[in-house]
Amino acid sequence: MDGRNRNYFIQTVFREADVHIASAVPNQNPNSAIAPTRYNRFVQMNPFDGKLAKHDLKLRRGGLQALQVNVGRKCNQTCRHCHVDAAPWRKEMIDKATAHRIGGWIQKHRPAIVDLTGGAPEISRSFCYLVEVSREVGCHVIDRNNLTIIEEPGFAFLPAYLAHHEVEVIASLPCYSAENVEGSVARACSRKASRDYASSMRSATARACR
Repeated sequence: MDGRNRNYFIQTVFREADVHIASAVPNQNPNSAIAPTRYNRFVQMNPFDGKLAKHDLKLRRGGLQALQVNVGRKCNQTCRHCHVDAAPWRKEMIDKATAHRIGGWIQKHRPAIVDLTGGAPEISRSFCYLVEVSREVGCHVIDRNNLTIIEEPGFAFLPAYLAHHEVEVIASLPCYSAENVEGSVARACSRKASRDYASSMRSATARACR
């Protein structure tokens, strides 16, 4: 933004705020006596940038490490703490065309990590596609799994499938505290899921390593 456009922008901003500033015009010295303090604060260096400059530091974007894909809000559970408000009745899921666009991007850019989440990401019809296209180009794949999904009809294949493709499973529990996890609702869900999942993963890993 050149000086003229910048001053026009500042003038417009303060006019909309019903503050009339004579200095917010081209070629006006912002340090003159008539320049209000608010104007000076507006054009001065951002405090964060100033702190970096004070210590002779520069903030630069590093290389891409991870791509996290939220495949949708459908889930086999309904948890009050869920940050995306996922539930069995949610219909917001990526379609096939979108999934294949993401797959194409993964093939081109090859991020070190592809992190699949949801909802329950395994419910997505594109879950296996995203796993396989990512593994084919050498990406490390993470499945954020709620553990109970393998108990649902049609998902018993997951332990063997995830083991075969060497997918890292990050398993979620209802809470970070042992007391809440041991709560009446959580106990029935998490103990059974963790026990069955661990058993299934051990057998699946053994088969995959033969």
